[in-house]
Amino acid sequence: WQQAHNESNAWLTSVLGGHTPSVPRVTADTTRCVAGQTLHTYTASSFGSIARSHITLLSAAAQTTVSSNGPSVEGAQTDPIANSGCRSMAASQSDPNEASYTFAVPSAATLVGGPVVNVTATVTGSSAEIDARLWDVDAAGNQTLMSRTPYRLEEGTNGTTVVPLTFELWPNAWQLQCGHSVKLELTQDDSPVWRPDNEPSSIALSGLQLTLPVVAGTRCP
Repeated sequence: WQQAHNESNAWLTSVLGGHTPSVPRVTADTTRCVAGQTLHTYTASSFGSIARSHITLLSAAAQTTVSSNGPSVEGAQTDPIANSGCRSMAASQSDPNEASYTFAVPSAATLVGGPVVNVTATVTGSSAEIDARLWDVDAAGNQTLMSRTPYRLEEGTNGTTVVPLTFELWPNAWQLQCGHSVKLELTQDDSPVWRPDNEPSSIALSGLQLTLPVVAGTRCP
């Protein structure tokens, strides 16, 4: 919060001094949750102009997730009400009922913005939930939450519907490190963080693309 406090104080000082405050530039401070991450502040005229590169990660694997009433182990471990601060856990404790995609970090870039998922979903049921979690997994097998998001799919019938999905996870400023992996999980149960859907359903997922807006870094060996 220090960056926000400093800019707020500068604005108040200008106003109280009888001056016209200038429009502040956009700033983003990196998150420090994992060993090796450092504080870096990015400044630009707009948030979208900070990350000028993208990392695109692809998986053709077909995976399926079904509705569940939880509670989810990973959901409980990362519940912001019951816990606080950075949320880490052993990757071996991941929930079984989820689609999981793991990619080696290709470069020491910095994620600045919201990761975007493109995937084809074959939904069976009248209503379904899709929750996304993005993890930073270190070489020891410990995973730390980078981002997440929930979405509800309302199809209105009990049949099967093919839906091309594009959605964004919450933005973050996160330094990626060589030797780590990025893991994306798509599930229908992230309780108790989000309330699970009451209606039974299944989602078959295929053709996944994960796009990370980044400040480019050195390519990993």
